[in-house]
Parts: sequence; C-alpha cells; structure tokens
Amino acid sequence: MMRYLLSGLGLLIFSLLTNQGFAQILMDPSTTTKQGRSRLGFGLSLAELDYDTGSSTPEFKRKTVGVVFDHGIASKVDITGQLGYIMDLEVESNHEDGKGFVLGFGVRGLLHSTNQLRVYGYGFFAYQKEDINYSSGGKMDITTYDFHLGSVIGFPLSSKIQPYFGLDLVAINDGDVEAKSGSVSVKSDIERDDIVNIKLGLSAFFDAIILRPELTLFGEQTFVFSASFLL
Repeated sequence: MMRYLLSGLGLLIFSLLTNQGFAQILMDPSTTTKQGRSRLGFGLSLAELDYDTGSSTPEFKRKTVGVVFDHGIASKVDITGQLGYIMDLEVESNHEDGKGFVLGFGVRGLLHSTNQLRVYGYGFFAYQKEDINYSSGGKMDITTYDFHLGSVIGFPLSSKIQPYFGLDLVAINDGDVEAKSGSVSVKSDIERDDIVNIKLGLSAFFDAIILRPELTLFGEQTFVFSASFLL
C-alpha cells in the first residue's frame, strides 16, 4: 500500500511540472556582433509561471544568472552560447527550493536593415537540468531540450536606443522528469503545452557596452536584464 501511495505522490508532483516553460534564454535577440569581434555578457532572469494541474494553478518563481559569449562569423551573422545557473526555484505555498543549470548555443543574423527598422532572426538550442528536493523527502529530477526559432524587429530611435518586439517559437521541445520518494521512482516524458512567446525589449548602446531589459509573455512570463561588453 505504501508503495502505491508514494507512486501517487510522485505522479502528483510530476503533474505540477508538465505545463512549465523551461528554457531560460539570456541571449540578446536584437543585435549581432561584428565579424571577427567577440562580446561577453552577463544576465539575470526572473520568471513567474502558473501551472494548471486540473485542480489548482500553483505559481513557480525562478531566478537564473548566467554568462553569454558571442562571436561574429560573417558581416551579418554571429554565433552565441550561454551558461546559466538556476539559483532558486520556489513553488507557491510549499516553499520548496530547487537549483540547476542551463546550457545553450545558437546563431543570429541581421535579415533586413533600413534607417527605420532592423529585422533579426535566430535559432537557439537549450539544455536544462534541475533538481528539486521536497521537505517530505521526495526529489524531482528534470531534464529538458528546447530548440527556439525567432525573429524580432528593432526600431532605432537614435544611435543609442533601439526598442524591439518579436515572436519566439519553440519548434522542438522534449525531456523527461523523474520523481523519487524512498525506493519508488516514477519517470515520464514531458513537453511544453505552450510553444509561442512574444518578446518586448529595449537595447541601449553605450560605446562598447549594451544594456538590455526584456519581457517574454504568453508561453512564459519572464523578465531579463543583461549587460554585454565588446572584447
């Protein structure tokens, strides 16, 4: 009987996670680095996500910090990579904490440019691993893979200010979650229910420094602030 109760507990915890927006992307979608040059950036991501379990909608809060490296490989194309540390994951009402990391890489390109607007496109792959330890003694291991395709339109108001907005599509997403409690382990495949995001941001250029706040809405609700430096 205890085994079945623990299995049910594991499946319940899993149900709280199946609607989660996983990827924490710190990449700047609104710029590219000049050919032969490199840029190093640092970012903070704050996410608040609600999940529908059928009987409740608990809110998850996540804080991620990370480093981003970009290198220009052509006149309008660069490659980008990031390593992020998920330093805190809180579950509403339960005060349970989790930690993990996210590793990603991708390519960005300037697709069209005029004096009034600039159109950028990108592809980005992210791998994320998280561990959540529950006060009851249970544990959750989460592994996810996401591939994003997106495009944003920037509107240069001056040589230093460029607001932008765009669409982010999670073209491929997969992963698994394993719930453990004592000797019982329940493992299941997972994928995103919501795969469309809207991005709204602002890039501020100060010589070799770019400062950028950004909001991601709909599929996930995330605020990112980053600063990058030309090397």
